[in-house]
Amino acid sequence: MFVDDVEVREEGEMARISATLGSQETWFELPSEHFRGSVGDALTCLAMFPAMTGATTEVQVPEQYPVSQRLFDSLPLQQATFQTWSKKLQPVTYRVRRSEGTSSDDRVVSSFSGGVDSLYTALRHNNEITHFVYIHGYELKLEDDPDGQGLARLHRAAERLGKELIVVKTNALTVFSSFRIQRLLIYGTFMAAVAHLLGPRRFLVPSSAPLNYLEPSGSHPMTDPRWSTETVEILYDGDERFRLDKMKCIDEAGMLDDIVVCHYNFEANCCRCAKCIRTMMGIELQGLTRSAFSEPLTTAAVRRFEINNSPDGPPFGEYLDLARKSGNKKWVRAMAYAEILYRLKAILKSLMGLVDDLVTGGRLMSSRASRMAQDDGWFKVEVP
Repeated sequence: MFVDDVEVREEGEMARISATLGSQETWFELPSEHFRGSVGDALTCLAMFPAMTGATTEVQVPEQYPVSQRLFDSLPLQQATFQTWSKKLQPVTYRVRRSEGTSSDDRVVSSFSGGVDSLYTALRHNNEITHFVYIHGYELKLEDDPDGQGLARLHRAAERLGKELIVVKTNALTVFSSFRIQRLLIYGTFMAAVAHLLGPRRFLVPSSAPLNYLEPSGSHPMTDPRWSTETVEILYDGDERFRLDKMKCIDEAGMLDDIVVCHYNFEANCCRCAKCIRTMMGIELQGLTRSAFSEPLTTAAVRRFEINNSPDGPPFGEYLDLARKSGNKKWVRAMAYAEILYRLKAILKSLMGLVDDLVTGGRLMSSRASRMAQDDGWFKVEVP
């Protein structure tokens, strides 16, 4: 049985849900008062990617943990979609006891990390959202934030918005890594599993990109809603706005000084990583509140910005257009420099291919591509 040793245990004010996926123990801890959902639905979502790595051809969830009929019916299409984005994944079948559960829970929960996307969703749906949730063990490693300052910051931001922050701890990211599954591929299934353990009426997943810049990802407007059940609606939210617009909305609400977007520091922004630089550019160009960043943005940092290695490759043009409109030649020059380097690399790569075609009939580039494409064992999102 691929899903085995399921245990649900309440210890004081905390509930612990654990199971083995294959041979790996996976666990979640959350406040008992908020554990109102379906263990079967959560395990169904969690098991899909590890099973699709070839670890098994059938996922069997123990009968005492029934699974939503709606969720069960969505699994073949969900798997087919992710197979087009990560071709090494293999389809699996599910053997579960199905049900159409009922729920009177009226909570609306939104994922909340304190970044631009989650703050925008929080403000956009502030009258509807009742709780925020933070997954400690996905956004942040369990061993990080030893003094609790990062979580304390999130609690303060939630309090400013009049919401309670639910902290869910898990080791699932480590387990998925043991199956060599890329983090980007599994964000949606993490959100879905937590949503089903909490059991709210609606669960909001903040978008990371506007519709016109969407690429294959573990969280996507096409796939996130398919994790829904008859009683828990999961929605991908905020893809109608570009990140610059979200920053402006957050600033107008007086919350921009609360954002922490850093890749490397949960307590404060490092002002050096790609996410920090990208956010600082948006703040600088729009003249917004910048107190969340202790250091000023420099032209040198912008010139070094590696567009092709950032989460916002194509949208960088939006920043450059805004710099032109602002008339600030300093930023136009710095961003143009970064854009030129990005384009030159692409042109050089294309020319190398043409020269190779001319001289060797394409053998060198074909050999290089073969070496680069050699299987490293990881299951990844394959972006064209």
